[in-house]
Amino acid sequence: MNFFNKQFQNVKEFTDFTTVSIRDLFTGNIFRKGILKKQVPLCLLIVFFVFCHIGLRYSCEGKILEIAKLNKVLEDVKHEANTESSELLGMSKQSRVQQMVQKKDDNLRPSQTPPIVIKK
Repeated sequence: MNFFNKQFQNVKEFTDFTTVSIRDLFTGNIFRKGILKKQVPLCLLIVFFVFCHIGLRYSCEGKILEIAKLNKVLEDVKHEANTESSELLGMSKQSRVQQMVQKKDDNLRPSQTPPIVIKK
């Protein structure tokens, strides 16, 4: 009988070691059973991944804000380029060029005769 009692105690200790209930968590028996000691590397790995996830999230949010700022600057530069282009187009019109040339030199006048087209 003594042999069976020892075997029963080993089975009881094994089942106490493997089964964890909420009651064990609240009463603190989880620390006494040693289950948490075996799970420390897993817990540390999980904490490491949580910190990595949080860090990546903050860096992504920062990059998204930077992209939004750069898009706004790009839009402003596009509007400025359109304004400059329209001013240059207005300055290059024939009537505008004539006015600018007449202000500089009174002797220059537009040709009264049409250009001659040379055909091959």
